[in-house]
Amino acid sequence: MRILTKYIITELLYPFFFGVAIFLLVFIGGEFLFEITKVIVEQNASLWQAFQLFLYGLPPIVVLILPMATLLGVILGLGRFSSDGETVAFFTAGISLWKLLVPLVIFALGVSIIALAVNEYVVPFANQRVSEIRREISKTGSERNNIVAKQEQNGEVQIVVYAKMLIPQEGILQEVVAIEFWKGKPATVLSAKQA
Repeated sequence: MRILTKYIITELLYPFFFGVAIFLLVFIGGEFLFEITKVIVEQNASLWQAFQLFLYGLPPIVVLILPMATLLGVILGLGRFSSDGETVAFFTAGISLWKLLVPLVIFALGVSIIALAVNEYVVPFANQRVSEIRREISKTGSERNNIVAKQEQNGEVQIVVYAKMLIPQEGILQEVVAIEFWKGKPATVLSAKQA
């Protein structure tokens, strides 16, 4: 690898990692952290289970933030080259634009390959572990009364489920009523003693 290519790639790495950190904080600080807190408070999950949910919830977020961090890294890196007059020095030294683009393409391809590998190999395993941990948490919780769950789509309520009691150890809901909505109005009502 030529010295120029190494130099440009190393100058892109600092803003790239800055972008990864910033976007990770934004995504984690949003709904993700509240979901984990909700699991601890409402479902009596242990701190270890919450930490595992946090850890295994990161790979899908990392796949989303890598392209954004790459864009930020390239913009900030090239902006620094321009503000320091290095682009003028490159062109004055006879380095063409195409030779300057090669390190950018190598950097972007490298990040793309890493994102693809994480998405193909790490994310499925992480999602499976999150499902297993959530199942484990739901079975170890205490009995709860008057549970209401609803499913929304595009701001409209689709289904509302009410259960008088949840027994997590047995995986049973008692005295269940499910209401399915159509165009904002109740369309179907189902009830069962147990589910």
